[in-house]
Amino acid sequence: ILGSGSGALIQGLIRRHGLPFFRRDDDASWYRCHPMFAAFMQHDYAKANDYFSEVLKLQKDNISALINRANALSELGRTDEAMRDYDRAVQLQPGNGQIFYNRGILWQKKNDAQRSQSDFDQAKHLGYVR
Repeated sequence: ILGSGSGALIQGLIRRHGLPFFRRDDDASWYRCHPMFAAFMQHDYAKANDYFSEVLKLQKDNISALINRANALSELGRTDEAMRDYDRAVQLQPGNGQIFYNRGILWQKKNDAQRSQSDFDQAKHLGYVR
């Protein structure tokens, strides 16, 4: 669980970089220097989950935080919680193919081939190809 300074850390990141904490460029070092992404990249999914949960306390509909927390929860085997985050993200951005793709992977983990394929098809329809 995050210490008392974590809220200040997240708020500092918001002030410096704004939400959603993503830059769509080729600067991979930007991701490594932020604790929440570093935790995920180092496979510390519990810590990543804690960081993204802190972001969601400040902005409950932050798509990036929802997707990344769902990814972390999925890696932790907490599939029902991950599914709730993906479902919320789909409600907020139904045109985001990445969400459908990620949720399709989660449906595979839950051994639901029909729903998995449906989400993969929707992701492809929306132009998300992996």
